[in-house]
Amino acid sequence: MRADITKAFIFCMLLASQATAKEVAAGPLGAAYQVMSSNRSSHTRAAPWVLSASPQGSASAQRALFDPIAHYLAAVTGHAVIYRRAGNGLSFSHNLAAGRYDLVFGGPHLAAWADRHEGAHPLVRLFGRMAFDTVVRSLRIRTLAALVGRPVCANPPPGFASVTLLRHFPDVLRQPYLIAVSGWRQAYHGLLRGSCQAAVLPAQAARRLMTPGDGLYVIHQSRGYPGYGLVAGKNMPRAVRHLIRMALLARQGRRVTMPLARAEGVSAHGWVVAHRKDYAGLQKLLRRVPFLGG
Repeated sequence: MRADITKAFIFCMLLASQATAKEVAAGPLGAAYQVMSSNRSSHTRAAPWVLSASPQGSASAQRALFDPIAHYLAAVTGHAVIYRRAGNGLSFSHNLAAGRYDLVFGGPHLAAWADRHEGAHPLVRLFGRMAFDTVVRSLRIRTLAALVGRPVCANPPPGFASVTLLRHFPDVLRQPYLIAVSGWRQAYHGLLRGSCQAAVLPAQAARRLMTPGDGLYVIHQSRGYPGYGLVAGKNMPRAVRHLIRMALLARQGRRVTMPLARAEGVSAHGWVVAHRKDYAGLQKLLRRVPFLGG
């Protein structure tokens, strides 16, 4: 009886090994999913990597943009990735300074700060350069200097639009009065409603939105900056950083991130490799932002 049981066991093991051989012979999986399969056992017990961004728009709208990206990167790396939204710009700055994020999407000023102060690694950025238009409702306001003490709709610091504006007002006692909005679309509609006398909008978005009859005028355009991008924390392995970079540069990565690019006012979407030299000196834009300045 014991010999029969042993023979049956050996026979089952042979069947299992043949099934595995057939799966391997069926053809190789994509490189990303080979990594996912080989790393799954080592990552399932590890804490998930946290993806975040400066809060803009509603929580549900921002989650709709970033949840698919988190799921895509989790599938690529084989490691759990979750999107976590901060309640406001201040808490986002605090969490960033405390090193609580593993992947951060944001403007070049945030990439520069994370590189310099946290040892983070730039991965990719949106193709091209970006600029911001300061738009007003009245031709009585013709220069930035005329905005001192006037209400301006802009995403509050560390939002990139507001810090590019405030760099022109080094005296904290002589600055515009920021009306906090959540995203450039709210800034535009706030200006139309009369909630503020000026708004700061991505230049590409401003050109699409403004019409000859809306009574809006551009009085200033900022210098051009590198596009918004993604940085990885210093503790993320080099091989994983490379994998994420390649995944976002791929066609599927462009599809998954297309809504995010549109939300940032970018018309021609595409990722390029980001380098530290792209962001040289831009952390200075945050020198008066709580937790990130100094």
